Amino acid sequence: MPIDAAVLKRDAQANIADWPVTIRHREKEMNASLNATADALDAVMGGLLDDWSLTLVVIADDFVAPPQPRDLLEIRMADGSWVEGEIQKVPDLYDPLGPTFTMMVGNPAK
Repeated sequence: MPIDAAVLKRDAQANIADWPVTIRHREKEMNASLNATADALDAVMGGLLDDWSLTLVVIADDFVAPPQPRDLLEIRMADGSWVEGEIQKVPDLYDPLGPTFTMMVGNPAK
């Protein structure tokens, strides 16, 4: 049975809608799913935002242009402010069947 890309995209959209995080890439706002790593949780819990990293999953069609490593990306915080990060890796950027991009994002100064 062939893989139905529309079903994969619909399932990914439903998963993101459960706990969405608003991000901004190249001035376009979109929803993402956040998978915080232990490094990000330690930084947030300690109030130290100087060396953080996290993983985001975003619907590929939501982007104006595909995200590239070293692109800047902003994440909206609960208080409405934006934290700027840098895309470090996009492991599935060239997957022709995948409806999502998984991105590792971290502090742009590191």
